[in-house]
Amino acid sequence: MFIIFAASFFHPRTKRDWKAMGAFSSFIVALMVEMYGFPLTIYFLAGWLGSRFDSLTLTHDGGHLWSELIGWQGDPHMSPFHLAGRRSCQASCTAALPAPGVGAGVGKAAVHDA
Repeated sequence: MFIIFAASFFHPRTKRDWKAMGAFSSFIVALMVEMYGFPLTIYFLAGWLGSRFDSLTLTHDGGHLWSELIGWQGDPHMSPFHLAGRRSCQASCTAALPAPGVGAGVGKAAVHDA
């Protein structure tokens, strides 16, 4: 629907226009799958999962699906999947930070001195 709406305003003529339209269409498809596809899948499976796994309750600890599927006994926050996810988030945040000593002041001075 969104792609047809956008195409009604933007009529691709050149190869570059078609590439831009393809990139926009890909973004819209990925957005819709992420925002609607995954939550709907969990919603449709919730009844079956709730009847199959008794410990999946409406609490924070009961929402850790991977811990239940692998049969993890104990705190779900200490399961291998949870710890790997936490480590992955920490690594990506660390990689996004600037190196020590490279702050806003250093960049500003370099720009103004040039």
